[in-house]
Amino acid sequence: EAIPRKISANIEGLERVKNIVLDLRNFSRLDEAERKFCHLSEGIESALLFLTPLLKEHGVTVETRFSPLPQALCSPGPLNQAISNILINAVQASRTGQSVQVATLQQGEWFCIAITDHGAGIPAEHLSRVFDPFFTTKPVGEGTGLGLSIAHQIVTAHGGRIEIDSSPGTGTTVRILIPRGESSPEFDSVARNDTGSP
Repeated sequence: EAIPRKISANIEGLERVKNIVLDLRNFSRLDEAERKFCHLSEGIESALLFLTPLLKEHGVTVETRFSPLPQALCSPGPLNQAISNILINAVQASRTGQSVQVATLQQGEWFCIAITDHGAGIPAEHLSRVFDPFFTTKPVGEGTGLGLSIAHQIVTAHGGRIEIDSSPGTGTTVRILIPRGESSPEFDSVARNDTGSP
């Protein structure tokens, strides 16, 4: 009687391990260093999955709003890293009970990932330095000052840019803009008029 239960438990455990490995592979995309077509929303979901402990630690929730975009031509692993770095900053800037909004949309010839928090914001005098390596406004021991710098390098390597709107006491919106570039095979089946702003 015990054997079927043990086998069932083992199968369930193996299934969990398989899902963890698949999620990790999807996040890191180590076998996909070259550019290929992929859905931006999948990279964001993978990043959020691995940031779950951080979200719980800070008591912050994430709200997503993904537009039906065609696939983007990108290097999935590095781009996931850039998204994660910006999400980590947004979560750490938020207070317990607050939420971070993540949206994808198309703005003309650009794919946009907009990440908005409602934290303390960035003082105007610091905005020009946020991409400088080792620059951080976090307390000692809580930040290396490399997150945005690395994200900036990755996005720039994609031919894109990062825009930041921030007001002290109100919060911050970071927009990752990736050029639409070549059309993915599904492009013609996706509405081209989704050009709203978050």
